[in-house]
Amino acid sequence: MSTFSEKIVRFGASNAGMVGIYTVPGADQLAAERPTVVFWNVGVSHRIGPQRHYVQLSRHLAALNYRSLRFDLGGLGDSQTQAAGNMRLDQEVADIKSALDFLEANGLGHSFVLVGFCSSAASAHPAALSDPRVQGLVMIDGYGYATPMHTVLHTVRRLASPGNIWSRISRVFKSRFKKLNTPNISYFLEFPPKDRVEAEIISMSERGVRFLYIYTGGIQSYYNHAQQFWRMFPLLGKYRSQITAKYFNDVNHLFSYQKNRGTMIQTIEHWLVDTFA
Repeated sequence: MSTFSEKIVRFGASNAGMVGIYTVPGADQLAAERPTVVFWNVGVSHRIGPQRHYVQLSRHLAALNYRSLRFDLGGLGDSQTQAAGNMRLDQEVADIKSALDFLEANGLGHSFVLVGFCSSAASAHPAALSDPRVQGLVMIDGYGYATPMHTVLHTVRRLASPGNIWSRISRVFKSRFKKLNTPNISYFLEFPPKDRVEAEIISMSERGVRFLYIYTGGIQSYYNHAQQFWRMFPLLGKYRSQITAKYFNDVNHLFSYQKNRGTMIQTIEHWLVDTFA
């Protein structure tokens, strides 16, 4: 049975006001040769991640002799806000750099793999772009852009849905009786321009960064088939040896079921072993 230990670490500018959990495997001499895996809050959730999947992931990685850090960004969870007046995305990237600086300064890692999930993918990408210590980037339900094939499939699936017609009729009737002061609540992610993201991935690929992109069936509004990644970014074809793109149509966005979380964890594990071990 694998062994590991976990300890609370504190770092950052505001009197070491940032808090994380550092997980180290029993065979740390092997882990020292591999990149340290780093993840942080998804949205406003705690550093454990939705469904505690970062806790599970870190302990599974320890069994493969990978060290990891899961931490709270400034102003979230147990971490204090690190600076005032910065744009939120800029501050998140600065917090990630602070975590990497802490790990390197204390001999806890000299190269890194960043894991971004949904909203945290928005900070993982620019952090990896700006920091040469990052050797790997995992993006879970991250950047996505509709393609002609996406539009065709999305339209066909909506029209083929048995409840589609009745749902439209129902919405019409409901809207007639809807209160005027009912708030319109929606959730969305705003992505950078596609061409810019593609150019930045090329830049990181030229630097030697390895990528794992995981997409689920929970984001069909902007990603809905296995080959969409390569259709979104046609210029990345020459870097296929460095980029792995996976699509799991039957997995929901938050990996709500244990089987779904197992799929995500195994995918990351296999990629790490194939890429770095």
